Amino acid sequence: MTGDYTPSPASATEHLSAILTARNTADVLLPPAERTGETVALVGNLTASPELVEKTGVPYCRLRVAVNRPGSDGTWKTKTTEFHTVVAFGSLAINVAASLRSGDRVVIAGEVTFSEWEGERRYSVVAEGIGPCLRFNTADVQRTNNHAAPTKGNVK
Repeated sequence: MTGDYTPSPASATEHLSAILTARNTADVLLPPAERTGETVALVGNLTASPELVEKTGVPYCRLRVAVNRPGSDGTWKTKTTEFHTVVAFGSLAINVAASLRSGDRVVIAGEVTFSEWEGERRYSVVAEGIGPCLRFNTADVQRTNNHAAPTKGNVK
């Protein structure tokens, strides 16, 4: 995979529209990313409040999640912290931006994808679902329609 792929605006719009209409992000090829087919579950804390962005008419948000792991001796005294980049699209992005804040403990399920940026291979997780971790939070679930419109003021 080379780092010189630049999708045209039309293909980017079509690509993001396909994500919104797909039942499962694994059904959608994420150019220029390499899909792994590997589903992961992350439990960690948001490092910043999600910001909803809308470009080409499709809302999305990028999250950073800190995941603590016990150290090599099995204790938390020598813990390590891993930072993961997570991307959410469409109504999931809208609901995440409206519901979660920096420091919130979250549970994320999604597919690992790889891409190249300036010659460096990077991975991210394309979220299938994101929610508060109920071990440390409570939640008041409110159902929304599947393609809720962004609330004015929360889209940049």
